[in-house]
Amino acid sequence: MASKNPFEIDQDPIRTEIITTNSEPITWEDICSDEGIKPIFELLSIYLGESADQANTVKVFLKSVFDGVFPWISRLIVIMEKLPALKEEGSKVLRGMIDLYVTTAFRLCSSNRKLERVLIGADSIRAATLNEQKGSNMNGHRTTSPPIFDFGFSSKSSQVHSNKPAPVISPTAEAELCALVLGESSGLKHLREFLLASQKRLEGIAKLDLVDGWIHDPLITEDTTAEDLAEDTARVLEKRQAASCNHVFVALGLFLVVRGLPSSSRYNMIRDYTDQYFKNVPLMITLSNRISCMRSIRGREILGEVSVFVAQILCNPFRCSNQFSHPRFFLGVSQIIAVSSGWEESKLHENANDYVEDFCDFLALLWGALSTAERRFPSGILKTLWENLLGGGYMVLLDGFSKVPYCSTEGRSLMSMDVASYRSLTSPRAIAERLEEDDSSPRICPIPMDIQPYRNMAYVDTYIKMFYFPSKDALEWIKTNYEQYHRRHMISLISNDRDAKSLANEIDTCYRVKERATTVRI
Repeated sequence: MASKNPFEIDQDPIRTEIITTNSEPITWEDICSDEGIKPIFELLSIYLGESADQANTVKVFLKSVFDGVFPWISRLIVIMEKLPALKEEGSKVLRGMIDLYVTTAFRLCSSNRKLERVLIGADSIRAATLNEQKGSNMNGHRTTSPPIFDFGFSSKSSQVHSNKPAPVISPTAEAELCALVLGESSGLKHLREFLLASQKRLEGIAKLDLVDGWIHDPLITEDTTAEDLAEDTARVLEKRQAASCNHVFVALGLFLVVRGLPSSSRYNMIRDYTDQYFKNVPLMITLSNRISCMRSIRGREILGEVSVFVAQILCNPFRCSNQFSHPRFFLGVSQIIAVSSGWEESKLHENANDYVEDFCDFLALLWGALSTAERRFPSGILKTLWENLLGGGYMVLLDGFSKVPYCSTEGRSLMSMDVASYRSLTSPRAIAERLEEDDSSPRICPIPMDIQPYRNMAYVDTYIKMFYFPSKDALEWIKTNYEQYHRRHMISLISNDRDAKSLANEIDTCYRVKERATTVRI
């Protein structure tokens, strides 16, 4: 039987008092002058959004924090004040409580240990990338244009396509899509060390694997409607988001406690730990948001269910697509690959692929479920979630396009059309129209206009356009921009070249040099 999940959102009033031992009051000026807490206040400002929306903040308060972590911290502080000999042991217990929240909340968002370790860089995704390339065309040459003797037409014979291996979709694909690129990873090493150290201290005390069963993504059946799925997905996403954003409240509570401690060297351990926690909270929340939203759009789960279907489509693009029994609610790499003949056709298309509209329909329903007045989170949190949902969609598009084994020039143009259509159909006006709601409706919160997803149309479209260039020209672009893209995506740009192995080695050199540079100690 799974253990009780303490991360349920609770709407009842919650006590928020924290006891400190310092008799002198902590003023607002004291708080604002502390450089360590500034990133936490910036996060709080982002999450609260407009001042009129602050009343909704209580909706994300967790009982496990305000009726669990904070009262126990207060009791520990009192005990350490009354019994000075226990200060050091009390500090270890306090640190252990924060360790337990940190590791549990992060695991709740990442869903399991494998995804978590890829997300923080503890396990490399290089092995998965190499597995994808097994059986691929790295050893042979196949141009990005149709072979000259095909005369630009697709054959109806399934034998023509039977030599195409179905791209391998990694079991940790969701975490790989959310992982930081080199240009974003300046604080990743410190976060990884912080989380792994916290997990190490909890060995024999807490079983993190039990967390995997606390929250499950909604089950999809043949009878599942898009509206019901969006509603269930929104409730799961809210729980994960609450676990993530309560890091801000834990950090603020810990800050008040530490500022109230006497200036004794026996408290140095908890002060150092607090500084580390403050530094890692922003990146920890960033990764938690990415993976939670990627889970919501099923970046991996649906892909496993259709792997056989994808292999059949790659061998015979004219096979009827109704063999896929699940509704096409999600944007999956498999759906992009399954377009197959559309990517290969030497003709211009007037419209984007259907999977884009299907996915945007689901996103509209998901926004409606997240932003209804009865359960609405603060506007800043809703904005953050929408940015991560959109960013996740762009990453799935890019990853799917990189896995298409064979594509015509017109097919690349169709890819660009899909990206442009995705951007257009997820605009605030388009979402409002899909929900048939006026922007001033009190029931559903309109999408903010200043949305900035972590990946955008330009990011994906620039990548697509590099397939038009000769491999050596693409290599020069790769050497300039490799910090902004994942290695496996860059490798795909040159995988059809005669000198693919040599070019791939040059790309590897770029990433290896950067990785070595970030580990040099002076």
